Amino acid sequence: MLTISTPIPTSLRGKIRALVKAHAGWHGFLAEKNIVSASARNTDLIEFALQHPTLASWIDQILADHEAARPGESAATVMLARRVEALLTTYAARKAGKLRVRVKAGIAIV
Repeated sequence: MLTISTPIPTSLRGKIRALVKAHAGWHGFLAEKNIVSASARNTDLIEFALQHPTLASWIDQILADHEAARPGESAATVMLARRVEALLTTYAARKAGKLRVRVKAGIAIV
């Protein structure tokens, strides 16, 4: 289910952005928030979509299809992997030795 914190995979951002921009109410939403379309963030796209149930269901379906095609590389898994890598990199920077980190399929290998 689509929520305001649902991550949009980079590979789908263009498709979802085009879908949202094609909606008749998009420009009014941008004017209301006082932003230009090029600077709209993923949260802006989802916030707008949540105001329009049909659009939200289309985006939800696109995300579901993407996750079904790549179950090991879902958007949530990628976000978690990036957070783990950032934490481990910060930790390694504080230590004298160099720590190499590789995250694969949601499992950290140190």
